[in-house]
Amino acid sequence: MLTEGNQVTEKGKYIYCIIGINEDRNFGSMGIGGRGDEVYTVCYQDLAAVISDSPIMKYP
Repeated sequence: MLTEGNQVTEKGKYIYCIIGINEDRNFGSMGIGGRGDEVYTVCYQDLAAVISDSPIMKYP
């Protein structure tokens, strides 16, 4: 949920890309927004989404 002034009250996931791999990987604490969130893969068969936690916010 957003409040007035774009204050963050919920967490979401940021999807960077989809890659052809079938193994868990951790790319370190370099998530978007400068909060130090871990960037990692979520796998399904031979594909993986590269994601991190991210605040839900309204972008201009």
